[in-house]
Amino acid sequence: MTAARGGDHSPDRPQRRGRRTAVGSSLATALSALPPFLIGSLMPAMRADIDIDTERLGVLIAIYFLASAVAAVPGGRLAERLGPRRGLLLTGTVTALSLLLIAGVVETWLHLAAVIVLAGFANGMVHPAGNLAIVRGVPGARRGSAFGIKQAAAPLATLFAGLALPVLALTLGWRQAFLSAVLLLPLIALVLPAHLPSGSTARRVSRLRADRPLVVIALASALGFGAATTVGAFLVDSVVSAGSRPGVAGATLTAASAACIGVRLFIGWQTDRMRRPSINLVAALMVLGAAGFALLAVSPSMIWPLGAVVGMGAGWGWPGLLYHAVAESHPSAPAAATAVATTGNALGAALGPLGFGLVASRFSFDLAWGASATAMVLAAALMVAAGRLRAG
Repeated sequence: MTAARGGDHSPDRPQRRGRRTAVGSSLATALSALPPFLIGSLMPAMRADIDIDTERLGVLIAIYFLASAVAAVPGGRLAERLGPRRGLLLTGTVTALSLLLIAGVVETWLHLAAVIVLAGFANGMVHPAGNLAIVRGVPGARRGSAFGIKQAAAPLATLFAGLALPVLALTLGWRQAFLSAVLLLPLIALVLPAHLPSGSTARRVSRLRADRPLVVIALASALGFGAATTVGAFLVDSVVSAGSRPGVAGATLTAASAACIGVRLFIGWQTDRMRRPSINLVAALMVLGAAGFALLAVSPSMIWPLGAVVGMGAGWGWPGLLYHAVAESHPSAPAAATAVATTGNALGAALGPLGFGLVASRFSFDLAWGASATAMVLAAALMVAAGRLRAG
C-alpha cells in the first residue's frame, strides 16, 4: 500500500517525467527563438517608434546568431554544472529579460542591437541545456522523439506566433506583443520536472577540447545550417523576382516550413526504432536538401515548389537527429558536446544568409541557390568524414 501510494514504482512515472522534460525543453527553445522573429514580423509596426529598416534587420539577425555562437560552448559547460532544469530556467529568464527590455525600454536601433546580443547569448545556451535535459530526463527509447519535438517547437511556435502576435500588435501595440511572449517563462517552470539529474564534472567537460570529430561536425553544421536558412530568408523574394505571384510564394514557404516540422518529428520518431542515431542519416538528409536547392536553381516554374519543400524539409530537418547522435556519443557531457554543434549552427545562420544575399544581388538567385546546394553537399561529406573519425 505504501509503495502504491508513493508512486515510486509506477511504470508510467518515467514516461510522464520524459514527456514533461520534452515539452519543457521545447517551450524553452521556442521562447529563445522569439526575439529576432518578433522583430522581423512586427517591424512594420515598430518603424513608427524605432529607426529600423530591412538592412538593419539583417544586421540584427546576424548579431543575434553570432552572439549565440560565442555563448554556445561556455553555455554548454555552464549547463553541465548547473544541471538541466536550472540551465533552462536561466536561459528562459535571460530571454524574458530581453523581451521586457524591448517592450519597455528600447527607443533606438542601437538599443535594440544591444538587447539582441543578450537574447543571442540565451539562445546559445538553450540548445545544450535542452539537450542535457532530454538525455537526463527522457528514457532512452523515447529520446529520438523528444529531440524531434524540441527541434520542431521553435518553427511551429514562430509559425503560430506569426499569425497571432501581429494581430495583437495591431490591437494593443507592438510593445504589448513582446510583453505577452514573456508568459512562456512561468509555463516552462511549471512544466519542467522539479528534479532532473545534474550534469557531469568539469574534468570530463574539458576533455571535449581535443575531440576532432566534434570540430568536423561543427564545420558541417555551419555549412548545412547556413545553406538551409536561406530558404526562409530568400525564397519569396527569389520566386517573385522570377515572375511568380507573392501569394503563391508565401503559400509555398508555409508548405516548406510545415515539411520541415514534419521531417523533424518523423525523424525523431523513427530514430527511436534504430539501435542508435546515425550521423550518416544526417548526411543523407543534407544530400536530399542539396537536391532541393538544385531544383530551385534550374527548375521551371512548375517544379520549383517541390525544390522549396524538399530543400527546407530535408535540408533543415536534421538538427534534432544531429543533437541526438552527438549527445548519445558523449553521455558524460551531452550539453558541452552538443554546444559545439550549436556553435556551427549559429555561425551558419549568421553568415549563410549574408553570403547568399551578396551572390544573389551581384550575380543571380540561380547562382545563389546553386551555391547553397554546393554548401549542403560539402556539409554532407564532412558529416560522413566525422562519422568515420568517430568509428576509427
